[in-house]
Amino acid sequence: MGIPEKNGDSISEDLKQVSVIEDSQIAEWMSMDIGEIQDLYSDITKIEEGKKEHLLLLLNFLKNGNRVFGSYEVLNDWLSKENFFFDNKAPGSFLNKISGIKFTNDRLCAIEHGDNV
Repeated sequence: MGIPEKNGDSISEDLKQVSVIEDSQIAEWMSMDIGEIQDLYSDITKIEEGKKEHLLLLLNFLKNGNRVFGSYEVLNDWLSKENFFFDNKAPGSFLNKISGIKFTNDRLCAIEHGDNV
């Protein structure tokens, strides 16, 4: 079972919702340049096939983080600060790989359920 397909308009809207997070940061997580990220706002079909899963997982993580922390600003702050549970690295430094997104999302779920992270 793979990741469910989303239509391009839906993904573009999701990207616009997380716009409080700098395009340069999203580009770093996606291993893309800023221009490529900005192109996705208007035409999501420009994304490389191999990056679709990464983008969908990243967007779902960010939406979940927004829900847990109450805003993208607070989430972004958490992502940028060193954290004991991330080997004293910023949680955001793990988002450039799919496994890192899953690990970071697991920690986010722990926060949601009362773990002190």
